[in-house]
Amino acid sequence: MVTTVEIGAARIGIPDSIIASTVVAFGTGLPEISTTIVSVKKGYGALAMGNIMGSNLLNTLLILGTAISMTPGGIVVSPDFYQIHFPALAILLAVLGYFSYNNKREIISRKEGRILVFFYLAYLIWNYLI
Repeated sequence: MVTTVEIGAARIGIPDSIIASTVVAFGTGLPEISTTIVSVKKGYGALAMGNIMGSNLLNTLLILGTAISMTPGGIVVSPDFYQIHFPALAILLAVLGYFSYNNKREIISRKEGRILVFFYLAYLIWNYLI
């Protein structure tokens, strides 16, 4: 799937980072999306948060770490990763932390959920423009 999407993106001039953060991310994230939606609708918010956080930690630390450790010489990290993706992740963690800890009711509201979606869309636009 990744190779096909990458070739298609190159043909129409879309940067790899946009494709990775949309098409590939949605394709690989479908299990998390469905589990999270079902969990939230059934009132298991902690399961939804644990699923997302656990999945992201697993992908970042275990899967990426294993892949890098098995690659002779490591991997090349492009400068846009430091200009776009790290700041976006830091902002996400700050916003999510604020929503989680600043709320005395221990609830992340629908409005705050919409703000998270807005941040994702802003991230995609920022990723495209830079």
